Amino acid sequence: MIKATCMGTNYKGTQNELEECVNDAKDVTYLLKWEGFLTDTYLEEQVSGDKFVIELTKLVDLAVSGDITGAGFSHSGHGTQGVDTEEVDMYREGLYFNDRVVWDDEVAKILSRIPEGFPFFIFLDTCFSGGMMSVKGNPGKPRFVQTEKIPKKFKKKLGFRKAITANAIYIAACSEGEYSYDAVSLGNGAATYYLKTSYSKENTFQEWFNKIKQHLPSSKYPQTPQLICKEEFKDMKAFSSFKPVVSDVPDISPTPNPNPTPVPTAKKNWWKKFVDWLKKIFKAVRITIYKDSGGKFSRFEMYKSIDGQYYFVFKAKNNETVCSSETYTAKQMCRKGIDILKRDIEDAKVMDYTGGV
Repeated sequence: MIKATCMGTNYKGTQNELEECVNDAKDVTYLLKWEGFLTDTYLEEQVSGDKFVIELTKLVDLAVSGDITGAGFSHSGHGTQGVDTEEVDMYREGLYFNDRVVWDDEVAKILSRIPEGFPFFIFLDTCFSGGMMSVKGNPGKPRFVQTEKIPKKFKKKLGFRKAITANAIYIAACSEGEYSYDAVSLGNGAATYYLKTSYSKENTFQEWFNKIKQHLPSSKYPQTPQLICKEEFKDMKAFSSFKPVVSDVPDISPTPNPNPTPVPTAKKNWWKKFVDWLKKIFKAVRITIYKDSGGKFSRFEMYKSIDGQYYFVFKAKNNETVCSSETYTAKQMCRKGIDILKRDIEDAKVMDYTGGV
């Protein structure tokens, strides 16, 4: 089993309110569920600093116990900085929540328990830098809250990059000294948008990251994503390497009888032969025949293509095709895609990129 947790808060009703962090969490959830992760999602008021620590710890505990073969964790929200009271002239990075700040050393302590070589994916779309840099124009609202004033002479003590590097596959939304932007025109944080649109199950983590880097940084979103992990993880397929190896499952199929007793077969009638012939001719198509009390209805239809892939189309009441999906390798995945679409369609936004009025 592979498991994930996705979190996102817009800090609704506060002076630090954002717009796209909840969308980020939903979209990363969709991506991970698509890849077979059993995913828990926490949004808005469900998100807190304590909840972040609890859920991250739960995933690490499952990794340590061997109950899961891979894990994923994402969070979208504000980042911050603070003075480290235990060290002279040092500051630290943190994730800002309405109830408290989760500091980098607390995250490092949790992640230090991840077993060696265990695939643990982490994506954080937040700012980890202060207000030292200048921002040209107004590309979007920075995901940063200043909680403490940091003297210029202070140096960073730890930071999330060092805290996470040794034990996970970490994609950061930006580098040190940069903001991570709430890109309203994209319907996501800029990093999350290009993370999801660049993804392909055929790519390694390095190839996936290279695609993200084709879009960021840009003149509109001057943030530089970072891929931080051990070299061995960079060449792993995302996320097929998280799943248990099928070849490890023992073969429990029965041993065939060397001298089977022949079973008499009934002679097929002409109608049976005709039906079998039709199935062969139309094996690439599933014909849906429907009838109700005199009216038509909208519906999802699943099909199997000639190459054995599955896909679905959505048809309106007038029997016209509204949209069709990409292909799936398994019928179960195709059905899951329908279920996710049916669940999320009510919350979908209309994004107009035509440039018209």
